[in-house]
Amino acid sequence: YLTIQEAIDDATPGRLICVQPGTFYENVSMSDTPIHLVGIGGPELTVIDGDSLGTVLRFEADASDDSTIEGFTLTHGLADNGGGLLVVGVSPTIRSLRIEDNTATQMGGGVYLAAASPVMEDVEVVGNTALTGEFYSAAYGGIGITLNAAPVVSGLTVTGNTGGRAAVGV
Repeated sequence: YLTIQEAIDDATPGRLICVQPGTFYENVSMSDTPIHLVGIGGPELTVIDGDSLGTVLRFEADASDDSTIEGFTLTHGLADNGGGLLVVGVSPTIRSLRIEDNTATQMGGGVYLAAASPVMEDVEVVGNTALTGEFYSAAYGGIGITLNAAPVVSGLTVTGNTGGRAAVGV
């Protein structure tokens, strides 16, 4: 496949998609097909760069709760909410990710969770920015959590993030 998105779109249920080390310039949306997406080189060597063209990785309501992503750096996303990672209405497993240098104009520079309960293991949220959002009293540079989202976390590091009004971490 030429892109990660093409592999996701063509996947059958339960498929393991292994991504070789490198930098991939794209914005990825997970599908309703349960898959396991793995960056073989880990977050140090396998990077998805959103090129400031939207959220780097999206799990939205039509995505599968049974999907897992692991072993990537998500960087250079730019979106209203969740520059690096957006999880809305779905509860996937998110493991061994580094989410850095992303921007949200509203909430969750690195990560935005809404009505979701993802499992988040060994995730670093570093150096992200949320600008002053007109709809929020705090911009949450690292992780914005709203609409009764309840992530299950272990090994979470949130550091060096900035927010336009307040709350630069979670």
